Amino acid sequence: MTKLKLFIAIIILTTPMLVNCQELNSENITQANEILSEVAADSGGLYFTTDELEKNNNKKYFIELLVRNSYLIDVQATKPKIVASYCASQLYKRIDKKTLDKNYAFKIVLISNDNQETFFFEKQEIKKVNEALNSIDKYINLVIANNLSEANSMLKIDEHKNFNLTVTNKILERIKDLKINSYNYYDDFSYTTKNDCWVVNNLISLNDKLIISLQFIIQKEDPEKIIYIKINQ
Repeated sequence: MTKLKLFIAIIILTTPMLVNCQELNSENITQANEILSEVAADSGGLYFTTDELEKNNNKKYFIELLVRNSYLIDVQATKPKIVASYCASQLYKRIDKKTLDKNYAFKIVLISNDNQETFFFEKQEIKKVNEALNSIDKYINLVIANNLSEANSMLKIDEHKNFNLTVTNKILERIKDLKINSYNYYDDFSYTTKNDCWVVNNLISLNDKLIISLQFIIQKEDPEKIIYIKINQ
């Protein structure tokens, strides 16, 4: 992603197979609109859907978000899975707890140029992901506060001897004294067959203008520690 483009998306509130109208409250609608805006979608829909289990006739519920014509995919050529994973992680963070507790997963449907792709994320997976994303947010907030010693303490360098701690100082130079917005887009780390890490692209912007793009790698088994940072621009 070479630039950040944000605008207000229009959410279409259609609710087939609605579980409970209380779940489609103003707070959840607002949060869904914000997520659609952040992925620069033309429109979308928020659904609360029943998952029928054939074996025992039990019912499970999941949250579905429809995303139409995301600028990130159509123009910036971002991988659809990255956009979908962002939507799922943000739904986990923003949907009210009572609603979140009722649902076990997130279904993200991306429609772009008449093509449709569907991604399904179980809640426990997204919970672990958000621990990693929260670590990145904490690190950035510590840098903004000029608490570089504590920020560097979050970097797991004992097994990565070439890690250059001056990267924290370089990030501070770019964002100090600014009221920034920070966005995290994650994917599985595809450079290893173990698939034991997440790679997170972090975009930091001011007034919708990209200031700096960072790449983090975090081990899934230790999401509170960052094992790699790269400044992309």
